Amino acid sequence: MMTFDTLSFLLGRWSLQRRVEDLHTNSHVEIVGIVSLIDTTANRRSPLSARSASYEEQGELTISGRQCPMHRHLIYTQVQNSRVISQFDDGRIFTDLDLRSGSWHTTYLCGDDRYKLTTVVVSQSEVREYWRVIGHNKDYIATTVLKRCTDRNPHTSPMPYPLA
Repeated sequence: MMTFDTLSFLLGRWSLQRRVEDLHTNSHVEIVGIVSLIDTTANRRSPLSARSASYEEQGELTISGRQCPMHRHLIYTQVQNSRVISQFDDGRIFTDLDLRSGSWHTTYLCGDDRYKLTTVVVSQSEVREYWRVIGHNKDYIATTVLKRCTDRNPHTSPMPYPLA
């Protein structure tokens, strides 16, 4: 399913389900929570600044039967039409994303680790990410399912932005 504008499509609240399969240890981690993408363009210092959004991921991580809170913050900046760059707070680039075709594939290095990411727009209210990470001390597969939230139903809602 294609989108016209990656950042506009992603804005809002999404339920989060992630499973990480560690192939080194034959163990897995489950994460359940909420992702919020809030447009922060109006907060930029220059009117010429690119569109941006704050990505907040909050939830609960379960590993070996133990649960603990988790949080991640990223900054999304729109560049080159619909492409988005996500960055950590310190400015390091996390990854890029362009969902105009309905899916996106990217590979990048972080230190000695190689990250392969495929993101797929399943429908107007569901996005899936498939990660494969290999490195000196890393060897895992992660699957993330994001479902658009509403006040009525925390898992689905009508699409507020047009799809191609």
